[in-house]
Amino acid sequence: MFGAPQPVPCGHKSTIVIGGGIGSCFVAKELHQYGNDFLAFDMMPRPGGVYVRYSYPDMHFTTSTQTAAFGDFPWNDKPAHWSIEEFVEYLDKYVDHFGFRDKLMMNAKVETARRLEGGKWEVTVHYKKWHEHFSHEGAPALVKEKWEVYTCDHVVIASGTHNAWKYPDYPGLADFKGKYYHSSMFHDVKKELQGKELLLIGTGESGCDLANLAAKVCKKVNVSVRQHSGTYFPREFESVPADTVDCRAIYMSPRKATHAVIRKTFVDRFLNHTYDKPLFEIAAKANQESDRTPMNSYGVKTFDMFDAMVKHDVSLVTGVKAFDGKKVELTDGTLMEPDAVMFSTGYMLRFPYFEEHEKEIACRLQDIRSLWKHSVVPEMGDKLFVIGFARPNMTSLFIPAELQARLVAGAICKTVKLPPVPSMVAQAREDAAWYKETFSEHTTSRLKALVDWTKYDDEMAEVLGASPPLVGSLLRGDVELFVHLFFGSINAAQFRFSGPNSDYAKARAACVAIPLHRNYLRACVRPHLIAVNVVFILGCVLGVFHRQCTMVGRMRHASPIFYSVLGLATAARLMIGGAVFSAPFSAEAPLVVLSALLDTFKYLVLSLVVLMNSLVAAAWYYSPKSNPPGMKQKDAEKIPYGITTEGKSW
Repeated sequence: MFGAPQPVPCGHKSTIVIGGGIGSCFVAKELHQYGNDFLAFDMMPRPGGVYVRYSYPDMHFTTSTQTAAFGDFPWNDKPAHWSIEEFVEYLDKYVDHFGFRDKLMMNAKVETARRLEGGKWEVTVHYKKWHEHFSHEGAPALVKEKWEVYTCDHVVIASGTHNAWKYPDYPGLADFKGKYYHSSMFHDVKKELQGKELLLIGTGESGCDLANLAAKVCKKVNVSVRQHSGTYFPREFESVPADTVDCRAIYMSPRKATHAVIRKTFVDRFLNHTYDKPLFEIAAKANQESDRTPMNSYGVKTFDMFDAMVKHDVSLVTGVKAFDGKKVELTDGTLMEPDAVMFSTGYMLRFPYFEEHEKEIACRLQDIRSLWKHSVVPEMGDKLFVIGFARPNMTSLFIPAELQARLVAGAICKTVKLPPVPSMVAQAREDAAWYKETFSEHTTSRLKALVDWTKYDDEMAEVLGASPPLVGSLLRGDVELFVHLFFGSINAAQFRFSGPNSDYAKARAACVAIPLHRNYLRACVRPHLIAVNVVFILGCVLGVFHRQCTMVGRMRHASPIFYSVLGLATAARLMIGGAVFSAPFSAEAPLVVLSALLDTFKYLVLSLVVLMNSLVAAAWYYSPKSNPPGMKQKDAEKIPYGITTEGKSW
């Protein structure tokens, strides 16, 4: 801030939110509903964060609207994959619907944040025109430059994980004589790449999308693959959004115990797909070689890289070993001299507004897994929160961000009580160990914000008292709601039945409006039957004995409940029979107890099988007869990759 004008004091606020993206809008909406006195600051001229900063015109979401739509602001159109323009328009409508636009201070960069005596914060803000982007149409052309300073009681960091480009630490990269770019620059340098040879490094979702986009402008694109990033899915599959499979019936499964079964199921479905067979065979091979599934990895929900390989002669090469002058050496010894290198290697966590006065906090936040639920710095209580730093392995980032916003706003406004500091520290360590065991140490150290969506979302919901009413819907006789909660796509509305700022009727309407696709159910009969029979029974019987057999999320309670019911039912049978109680020390008593226990166990397991298969039948009953109307499964399997049921390309 050397040479900067003296900031104008602007008084005291209860809460300052840093950022203007999804997390910021979520917490702003929650705070607004509580009547909290807050302001949110962001460098962009309109809400949207990373989506109005780094996105490109051809970009489409990999998560469909049936999963990404906000919990209390449903998407009322048919399921789709938003373009950037569509999403930003949806976000604008959300902001205006809940009426907090005047709380979002745009073109405003938070330069510094520091603690004051007495537990308050001082936040300095710098206004000016910071960025130009294709999505900023309609934003003010001129912004008066000024500086302001505020004090506040609470700071919420919602500036996201995309603050600083991350480049791998390759030998010779610092002295590389060729041109290289970060993937976020693609839109700016697309004309420069026309007719050039490009080496693309990184095969996550952005890397896969860029392989296809770059292939349309470059003479040749080579994609460097050290190892495949995750488990690959297309955006749409057999006429429906592929994230239709992101449901509790599959993801309640114990992670390692069911990995092999899930892996074979997904690979077989791709190999049996009759249209675009080369494309799906490449994807199946990649999933098979990486030995990754949603049970032990994260989703790359696009086939665009494979599509580019089939249609645009994009080639896969081995990982990069080193850079030398203008040459790139690969791990197999090959030397390449591309015209340009593009790194789709993600971002580093940075908190520049803390780096001048609060270096300790800036370093502390680098270890995001030490924060309770990736959101609360335990020793700072309700003074400092972060939102948007829990990246789910499947489904949408928006679901955990919305849950975090409800937690943070509730903690600030005293409607949600945080656990004691030792409990938060212990649980953060336990969660970090679980993620390391599930995803591997390499993956969790590289992707610091990665979480398992089932575990994270359900445990956050329990803290908020916002768990989906799985048992409650059955007790009410609302079978339609249950099958949508259990077999339908996971979405944020499932957590709006109870807890802070909830509405049962609106949440139910939003959940049952998302269709259960019969084509999908037909294709998934086997995995569903495995899930509701083998996996559920396995989890109930062995879950309390072995960690690898414990179901995930809300369903982790099934095993203790199973044994509680088993014990009570056995005791009831013995009391009714009366034999043991009349002669408790007789030689036959242990055998009588064991016989009653085994008999009760048998009937309890059979009852669970009947119940769960009845619910599968109910899911079939409540699903549309076909999707789209009149289409048979064999025809759905022939739909080309990248084509919706209306024949429109993404």
